[in-house]
Amino acid sequence: MSEKRKIAMFQSSSTPVPEENLKKAEAAVAEARAYDPCILVFPECFMCYFEKKQTIPEKSEIVKKTHGMFLARMQELAKEAGFWIMFGCYEPAEDPKELRCYNTVYVLDEKGAVVTKYRKTHLYDAFTAKESDFVIPGDKLCDVLDTPVGKAAVLTCYEARFPEIARNLTLKGANVLFHPTAWVGGKVKEAQYDAVLRTRAIENTVYVISADQCDKVHSGGSMIIDPMGVPVAKAAEYETLVVGEIDLDRIPEVRKILPLLENRRPELF
Repeated sequence: MSEKRKIAMFQSSSTPVPEENLKKAEAAVAEARAYDPCILVFPECFMCYFEKKQTIPEKSEIVKKTHGMFLARMQELAKEAGFWIMFGCYEPAEDPKELRCYNTVYVLDEKGAVVTKYRKTHLYDAFTAKESDFVIPGDKLCDVLDTPVGKAAVLTCYEARFPEIARNLTLKGANVLFHPTAWVGGKVKEAQYDAVLRTRAIENTVYVISADQCDKVHSGGSMIIDPMGVPVAKAAEYETLVVGEIDLDRIPEVRKILPLLENRRPELF
């Protein structure tokens, strides 16, 4: 049996209006169906990416009104297409009085069921941003999931900069790390995106699948990286569907010649 798996990513330019982004999702799913992928990955904050001028109460009201509708339609799309879908969104807090939200990635199976939801734990309070003004941090890392690409897990955007997260997920059995992101561009930021993600793939000998936003704020460049750190599919700077193939046999092959995990000496750390 072939261990090759086809993966699609939609590099999007999400707007602040969830209904507009649903139209983008419907078009992306329709296009992806021609390639018969096992999973379609959308970026972080795909449901809505807010503008700076919008206030926290305004953003919170949009999330509370549209989150349920958006999730339900994405579930329908997964069921209609017959493949898994992963997407980022804002999720309302449990407390109705709380204006902040969770930055959440949903993983849906081919029947539209929610396999898991992962709430971003490490928030982008860096450079000139302060994500924690609007986002509540999650309190646990993603579980390692049984997926069509084998054992996999999710980390979100800024979390790729923390090597402990990727290593923790790898040691728990993940061979594929999904990375929905809204990577903000800027001086050397695109170079860091490439360097950080390729390093996470190399040091853990895993596949990294990163779906990015692309607009005047975000850098694009979504990519699939193999366990040797080689990009096997990569987008440019515009909105597009990216389709690539991973080979799960590649993971043990690489680990045979580059046994980083086996050569670790954790008793020294």
